[in-house]
Amino acid sequence: MVLYQHLLCYECIFYLVRKYTHSTELAYKAVGKLLEIVKVCSVANNDILIAFQKKAKDFEDCLVATCAKSIHCDYIATRNKRDFEGFGISVLTPTEILLKII
Repeated sequence: MVLYQHLLCYECIFYLVRKYTHSTELAYKAVGKLLEIVKVCSVANNDILIAFQKKAKDFEDCLVATCAKSIHCDYIATRNKRDFEGFGISVLTPTEILLKII
């Protein structure tokens, strides 16, 4: 199973680690470790246009689903499955994903 993470999550992880540890070095280590196990799901101009044209209630979730579909992901992992209803991609909780891996 190949795991992908949305592009903006890396920025958020870096920011949060640096903010709470006061260490740029630890922030880079955290992102580096994540990059060892999870690939980046890039966002293309066409993905943004498709998500924009759908006029979904939550643009960010629509963009994540659109990007996941464009790279043929099998599932989206999220704590709130309802956020991704109607986007045409299977959704599992993090626990369900871990059970599939194990």
